[in-house]
Amino acid sequence: MNLTDIETFLTIVETRNITKTAESLFVTQPTVSRRLQNLEEEVGIELIRRKKGMKQIELTEKGEAFVLVAERWISVWQEMNLIRQEDSGTLLTVSSIDTFNTAVLAPIYRSLIENSENRIRLHVQTHHSANIYRLVEQRQADIGFVLFNLNFKNVNVKPIAREKMVVVQRDCGAALHQAQLHTDELADRTEVHFRGDINFQNWHSQWISYGSISPIYVDTYNLLLQLLSLEGTWTIVPASVAEQLQKDMPVFISHIINEVPPPDRVVYCVTHKNMNSAIRPAAKAFEDLVAAYVKERGWL
Repeated sequence: MNLTDIETFLTIVETRNITKTAESLFVTQPTVSRRLQNLEEEVGIELIRRKKGMKQIELTEKGEAFVLVAERWISVWQEMNLIRQEDSGTLLTVSSIDTFNTAVLAPIYRSLIENSENRIRLHVQTHHSANIYRLVEQRQADIGFVLFNLNFKNVNVKPIAREKMVVVQRDCGAALHQAQLHTDELADRTEVHFRGDINFQNWHSQWISYGSISPIYVDTYNLLLQLLSLEGTWTIVPASVAEQLQKDMPVFISHIINEVPPPDRVVYCVTHKNMNSAIRPAAKAFEDLVAAYVKERGWL
């Protein structure tokens, strides 16, 4: 069976739509249809029901059964590829939310690069949490780091980090140099609203947004870094992000003493339940490195 045809079929299973599949794979709709037809002819079974006027693709009973076969075929192909590349080390695909990649994982990436005996090669991706779940389930990422716990049939989820949320101000004459402060004290200043998980957003709407509207919302570290260079700006971020900002620019960090403090940010590690045996040792080693670093920094 052709790898491209199998990957196209699994994308169709996910999108249930030929047009969306074509857009996702950056090919034309006729190309998607041709690949699907080639696969059906090769395996000798009809995989989808073709009905005029139907936008949503429906799998046949044999098509539903073939999904597991296709996933196993992809897994075997990946293991074969890993065997061919074993002399150059295991290629591990890591997919993470932006700020965790920058503030927590980057030092680990650096240590792996500097270690001449390291046998792990990295492919690093940055995505939103929902996309990371999909990538792990489709075996396009080996290990992921996300902001919330979702129920995906083929994905293991476990918490790996828990961080306090803190106030960060540009350290200039206008900054409130207080080790602890209430967010009401920042009412006349300009917030750069860092978009955290849903729990933080709910807290934020109760304690800050009701009285003012943030002029900008960001979810990447680089934008946060650039905007905090403006005098009078402040933000609320996880402790790891605050520490990274402190390395990159002069900022002042304060603990929050509101009557109800913001909820901790919890980051989860996600992996496929049936991870390739050739990848599993490298994934476990990387996960252990992250857990040790998080423990050392006190983000538990």
